[in-house]
Amino acid sequence: MEYADPVEKTPKAQRAVAALLQSAREVFERRGYLDARVSDIAEGANLSSGAFYRYFTDKRHIMFNVLRQFISESNDYVRVRFTEDEPLRSIRLSTERYLEFYAQHSNMHRLLLQVGKVDEEVELLRVEATEHWHSRISRMLTRARELGLVDEAFDPDIAATLLGAMCETYAYLAYGMGRDMEKDPKVVADHITRLWESGVFSRTGGKGEVAR
Repeated sequence: MEYADPVEKTPKAQRAVAALLQSAREVFERRGYLDARVSDIAEGANLSSGAFYRYFTDKRHIMFNVLRQFISESNDYVRVRFTEDEPLRSIRLSTERYLEFYAQHSNMHRLLLQVGKVDEEVELLRVEATEHWHSRISRMLTRARELGLVDEAFDPDIAATLLGAMCETYAYLAYGMGRDMEKDPKVVADHITRLWESGVFSRTGGKGEVAR
């Protein structure tokens, strides 16, 4: 189902939409999607339910906007400029940021996964976000291979999917499921980066590149 963007042309409307989105995110994180009510969202924004429907069609509509906003925040947070003379440092920082963001917002990641199981369009949002992450890794690997840093036997797209999935699965188990695993993003990022160093990079300029 396609939804029109919420109308927010005036400053008052912008404030109302922002308040509703923030309230919806808090309600979804606290109660999950199924148990969340429009009245709870409106109340959290200090607005009436009638005001809610001026900007959003229904609960699903605002959920889509919340998830899009969340995915955009995630993409911005993990973005790190690839440094040609210290590629592993760039990888380590981006990985650490990904893990930090997942740990801080594990409830939102859980919401995205859970709703995606029963809603094809939400699942498409999740898949697109994953593909965006993998595409970024692939571009980095392609550039590193051009610099002679990555074994030419590796296909950047295949390697990016495998490396991205490794990070995502660890984050899901450690932060999403709360398994008894190392949870310090710095420690985990260091291990993942060393796997990159030994498994993908053909020459790295020494162990110092892995350090923060």
